[in-house]
Amino acid sequence: MSDMPGPRHKNLFLVLAALLLVWGIFGALDVGNFTYGGYQTDGNNTVTQVTDGSPAAMAGMQAGDHMRSVQGVPVEDVRGLNRLERPAVGETWALVVERDGQELALNLRLAALPGGQALSSYIAILIGACFVLFGLWSYLKAPHPGTWLLAALGVCFGPVLLAGPYFGSPLVRNVSGAVVLSAVLMGFAVMLAFVMRAGRPDGYEEGTIVPRWIYWPAALVALMFVALLLFEPAATSGLNVAVRTIAGLFSVAYFGAALVVVIRNYLRASGEMRASRRLGLMLVGTLIGILPLTVSSLVGLLSPSTVIPTAEYWFLTLIAIPITFAIAAVAGGGSASTSAGREATA
Repeated sequence: MSDMPGPRHKNLFLVLAALLLVWGIFGALDVGNFTYGGYQTDGNNTVTQVTDGSPAAMAGMQAGDHMRSVQGVPVEDVRGLNRLERPAVGETWALVVERDGQELALNLRLAALPGGQALSSYIAILIGACFVLFGLWSYLKAPHPGTWLLAALGVCFGPVLLAGPYFGSPLVRNVSGAVVLSAVLMGFAVMLAFVMRAGRPDGYEEGTIVPRWIYWPAALVALMFVALLLFEPAATSGLNVAVRTIAGLFSVAYFGAALVVVIRNYLRASGEMRASRRLGLMLVGTLIGILPLTVSSLVGLLSPSTVIPTAEYWFLTLIAIPITFAIAAVAGGGSASTSAGREATA
């Protein structure tokens, strides 16, 4: 992966940013079509939480129920489920759950997103736009390998947060899902590469080498998930547990590594370097933006049935990442250029 800035990269990032913002506009317009059931599962079709007064509660669903089928399609039949049309607000879906060894038929009348969840969906789109725009701004303001990585990070994380339009074709949904998933998984590695570069003495200078191996785990996991999306194997309990475990380990490993690197960078840096690179700002942004998600991923990995109150909103802290990282990278790049200029003059 090249990280050398140049005019052709600026044009590419400008085009990609424009396309992603249009993608986000479609996503914002579609939020009103999102439906709400009011229950959560552990990733293996066991219900872990039913919200009081929600459509699921009114349908008689209970925590501990095991999902057996949706609209007559077994939950293991990924291909069949993917071919179901997205339900409309007010539509009733037929569910079958297993409870205490007996199968029960439930009629779930789906509602529109509650105000808080609808607002969080719009904020997620705003966060996606921040990743794209702050990454692009930093690269245009101070083009160097560090801001190149931030612009790439915006391209990687932007699509999943911006939501995008709904596609009626199952094939198009699978292909677009594979592209978006691959991008966001590689984004974890790009973020780690950026924080590793930010703490080096030669920092954002061209020629600084960041180990390429940090991209390989992300690429391998992306290939695995893309294969699952495109080939749609049966979602057996064993496969569900394996996928959930790999996803949890992946998130904890990359988020955790980024946290450790940023903290180490700050502790090892001199006072002058902390000030010139804005390492304190980056540390605060990392703790706010990544620590909650790392904790959530770790709990989900170790105890999938544990319900953390308000955890579905913790991703909103991600907004600290693009803002603080971009400001730090622009300041750090400028200080590095100034230092280089002084040395050349001397």
